[in-house]
Amino acid sequence: MTTTKTILLAGATGNLGALIAGALQRIPGVTLRCLIRPGSRDKAAALAQAGAEIVEADLADDAAMRRACEGVFAVVSALQGPGCHHRRATAASTGGPRCRCEALHSLGLLVQFFGLAEGNNINSDWRRAFARAAETERGAVEVVHVLNGCFLDRKVLFGFLGMFDLAAGKAFLWGDGATPMDFTTYADTALYTAEAATQDETPPAEFNIAGDTLDFNGLVQAYTKGSGKELTVERRGSLADLDREIDRRRAAEPQNVVAWLPLMYLRGMLNGTGALGPLVNDRYPHISPTSVAAYVRSEYKGMTTPQSERFPDWETLYRQQPGETLPWYYADLDPDLEAALRDHGLTSGRLLDLGTGPGTQAIALAARGFEATGTDLSATAVAKATVLAQARGVRVSFVQDDVLASRLTGSFDAVFDRGCFHVIDPARRGAYVDAVAGWLAPGGLLLLKTFSKLQPDGPGPHRFSPDEIRTTFAPRFELLSATETVYHGTLDPLPKALFSVLRRV
Repeated sequence: MTTTKTILLAGATGNLGALIAGALQRIPGVTLRCLIRPGSRDKAAALAQAGAEIVEADLADDAAMRRACEGVFAVVSALQGPGCHHRRATAASTGGPRCRCEALHSLGLLVQFFGLAEGNNINSDWRRAFARAAETERGAVEVVHVLNGCFLDRKVLFGFLGMFDLAAGKAFLWGDGATPMDFTTYADTALYTAEAATQDETPPAEFNIAGDTLDFNGLVQAYTKGSGKELTVERRGSLADLDREIDRRRAAEPQNVVAWLPLMYLRGMLNGTGALGPLVNDRYPHISPTSVAAYVRSEYKGMTTPQSERFPDWETLYRQQPGETLPWYYADLDPDLEAALRDHGLTSGRLLDLGTGPGTQAIALAARGFEATGTDLSATAVAKATVLAQARGVRVSFVQDDVLASRLTGSFDAVFDRGCFHVIDPARRGAYVDAVAGWLAPGGLLLLKTFSKLQPDGPGPHRFSPDEIRTTFAPRFELLSATETVYHGTLDPLPKALFSVLRRV
């Protein structure tokens, strides 16, 4: 590459966006400019430290968007939402004579949306609407749609879709399973996207990539090859039966998207309407994409370990990964906590943030006048949170502590937990209840956020219903309320959560 190229990346603080940022920064001659929402600079701290230029701009501010795009060679949008992509395509027209706008239609998972009929997949509908709008308004901008098929990932192919129950050793089939399907890892998607954004020649408008292409039987065989474990195929019905099941679920729970959206994606894969067109892999022979068998071979233990053993070593995690990139990171005070504090008249006092992690919740509480303490199992998390509190000019007592063998002394008016309890082994929940009860005087409140039973089964925290919370904490706590909500963080879509308010008896 003979000249420096500036690439504007939107969505760089997300999971896929961070991988794209890393891939771009490894290409010689590339200057990375990251577009972030106003007030979210903390999330981009690691990117700035790695040399990226950070630009804050409101998506609705056309002037700011145009300034962000000045002089760029390409705009890569790794954000969800039709308006997000649309505004970038419009703003990119001022970037330069050959500015390129790449819309990553691979977030979560994406079949070839141009082949799907209107209404077959609600996410594909708005992506197709963006494509139409971009074609009309792009001017001299080259719009490239990055299409990667289904994400080859434990949370997507082996989770979200509902095609597998690995714990039970089962795979579920609708139809005859003879249609080829495309699979690509997040990491490979990032590598190909970085190449498309920086190459001199114009990439095809439909930039189709895949790490592997297999029909259902080939997919099952690849899993067996990678894991050494056989799967039992359970037939669910015909493709017409799948259509009816989607309609039934949508009619029964129209607002519960996760009840029927995974089947919409699965339908597009199994009936072939979502198949990718000709792949561009051969243009980039230096990239060796990961096959299904290779992915399973490297990830098998994490895919099949019982849920109570799936959680990482927290110290290693916080040492290796910036806090703002973690799924549970939320820069502001959790909205459900804020509402609970208001509803129960809590405006001051001693408040413990249990499992504080990045420390943002304890910091937000201190900024509101609380005497805040934050504890975490990870010493690195505590150290980083302390630095962040000092940078924000608030006083928080951060302490490294294990709730199951706590050395914490003193009492609190309330305890807040948005990530500790739901990763504790079920056999040790009693120790958790005892510890929290010991910190609270009678009448003190535990404000508890967990994954909800409404969140589909899969990797990650344990799921809870209100009855399970009530039973687990009785008789030492009384359940005052349990509200279905979402878990605010960096995931898209936000996981379904349960916010419980319990009173110490």
